[in-house]
Amino acid sequence: MAVRDMEKRGDIVAERENIRLSGHHVDLKGELEDLRSKIAQAYIDAGLAPPSIKGLMERYAGQKGLAESVINVMLKEGSLVKINEELYFHKDVLAMLREDYKNLLVRDGKATPASLKELTGLSRKFIIPLMEYFDITKLTIRAGDHRILREK
Repeated sequence: MAVRDMEKRGDIVAERENIRLSGHHVDLKGELEDLRSKIAQAYIDAGLAPPSIKGLMERYAGQKGLAESVINVMLKEGSLVKINEELYFHKDVLAMLREDYKNLLVRDGKATPASLKELTGLSRKFIIPLMEYFDITKLTIRAGDHRILREK
């Protein structure tokens, strides 16, 4: 309960198994910071259709070890969010989708893969993992073949 209260106040950020101060940011220097900026921009520019982690690693094949380290830092600090083994989103893109999805749920009372596809234009490759992510993060709860809003 104390962790949840601190999170609601904005003192900390709890993401799955990681807890950090809300203002915490890892300072990378030089080449690593440049790489972080490029990776972040790639995910921001891609929006709701982010590159696969495999595709991203191919883009930075000459810096694979560094890219993996930078991605791990970005995951720990919360700027990237891991949906599944191949699907990562920039936190700002995911936050906008969360709000749009929540508005859909409030308006319609429920969501199906088809209604989320209509909202986003995404394929099932993205829709199903995103719906499962929103279940895990307690925005929604699965009820049969649709989702309903868990939080108000």
